[in-house]
Amino acid sequence: MKYFTNGIRFFVLSLLVVASTGFVCRQEFAGKQEARGIWLSRWEYTTNLNSSDPEVQQAKIIAAMDLAAKEKFNFILFQVRGQCDAFYPSELEPWAKELTGTLGQDPGWDPLQFAIDQAHARRLELHVWLNTFTCWKGEIPPEPCQPSHILHLHPEWICADAAGKPMELSSHYVTLSPGIPEVREHVHEVAMDIVRRYDIDGVHFDYIRYPENSNQLGYSHDSISVARFNSPQTNSRRLNWDDWQREQINTFVREFYDAANKAKPMLKISAAVIGKYDWSSWNGYHVVYQDAARWMEEGKMDFIAPMIYWRRNHPSAPFGKIAREWIERQSYGRLVFPGMAVYKLNNPQWAPNEIEGQVSMVRRLAGKGLVFFSYTGLEQLAASGNQRSFSFLANVPPMRWKDSVPPNPPTNLRIERIDADEITLSWHPPQKSLDGDGAEYYNIYRTVKSAIDSSSARHLLAITSHNEPIFTDTRLAPGKTYTYAVAALDDGDNESLLSNRIKAAMPAVALKMRADSVRAD
Repeated sequence: MKYFTNGIRFFVLSLLVVASTGFVCRQEFAGKQEARGIWLSRWEYTTNLNSSDPEVQQAKIIAAMDLAAKEKFNFILFQVRGQCDAFYPSELEPWAKELTGTLGQDPGWDPLQFAIDQAHARRLELHVWLNTFTCWKGEIPPEPCQPSHILHLHPEWICADAAGKPMELSSHYVTLSPGIPEVREHVHEVAMDIVRRYDIDGVHFDYIRYPENSNQLGYSHDSISVARFNSPQTNSRRLNWDDWQREQINTFVREFYDAANKAKPMLKISAAVIGKYDWSSWNGYHVVYQDAARWMEEGKMDFIAPMIYWRRNHPSAPFGKIAREWIERQSYGRLVFPGMAVYKLNNPQWAPNEIEGQVSMVRRLAGKGLVFFSYTGLEQLAASGNQRSFSFLANVPPMRWKDSVPPNPPTNLRIERIDADEITLSWHPPQKSLDGDGAEYYNIYRTVKSAIDSSSARHLLAITSHNEPIFTDTRLAPGKTYTYAVAALDDGDNESLLSNRIKAAMPAVALKMRADSVRAD
């Protein structure tokens, strides 16, 4: 009895130690569908490098894509518009200053196309990240260039305070007024120009709101917005001022979503939104008139990334509480990928395992994905050895409202070639499914057991970057017998049933060959 009592005391004491230290045993996640994104900002591949050399900037993009793929991420939010400028050739807005040091100067290459090519070669989705209504940052106005900057072309588009005074240039963004139809039309056309010209996987809007402290400063009482608010024709529902301003942004969202999906039905539309929806002194709904839940409820966003940049044990804004509200109460059947502040890892209040803990929280809430802000933080996290959340590959979750029909399975999986240290597989591509889809890419499954579990990422060996029906496996051990199968995925990320299974026995002679090689060294 004495030993039993001591055992109970030790167990209780252990629980107290665990509770006080915050230590949690790490559980390996083998879920196969999980969106894992990274924000790659315009500064991270330009001005942060202190170089306008295209080769230096390209090398940074390559390094970012390499690290993302290595760490098992599956999509990139690549910034191509910061302040009414462009990181790609555009007839609507000038080349960004960050690329060359001069606004409007052609850098001699297309960063967006380069990033698309690099991402797709690694089976990473590429979503263009646009600052929506930000116009300019800095006390010095943009220099003359071609095409002219919007600040020069339309100074009347700038947000104005309660007294009707336009925002002044400062170290913060000067913002265009969403209540002006021409503003919304311009941003709409900028985004649609990219949609029409580039093979992108999504469009991601940031700063899709009014400026900070708009509720206190009166943004935006520009003359055009005020006249439209007071007009029975442009405020026929007699909305109050706050609701009318929210409706201006809602209108932009609806119109773009419908136009983009008409042009490319499988394009994914998303937004980075304020972490707190409608509570506390800093929130999206009341302070900057951002009604992200409405967009989800109306089906005009495919996913949102709430910027929940607080730690789990924050006294007033704990990460888990805010993530739960978005996922359980404000998603309306669409996807929520919480944004995580990996850039804060050097903050002494943040534990080394904070991000890992946040990822685990999202999974416990049955969340379908997450986004890291930003790439530089991921570099630091990976270097620290604390990026341990992604042991296995994962497919991007399908969006059933876009496409719910899976493709047909591949057939006639066979061994094309086998030698001492590699196996090449080939198969017949699937026939078109009922909705006309074929294979966009493939999941390659492998196990040393006879049965393959396609519901678990434990058996997911590789995700191809193309739809060519061939794959070479080089991660092999001599003397092992492997079972393979292949599944097709369509452009909506729906997965087929498995192909036929096939076994491959590796020759044991490879063991001797490698031993001889070691002795020779």
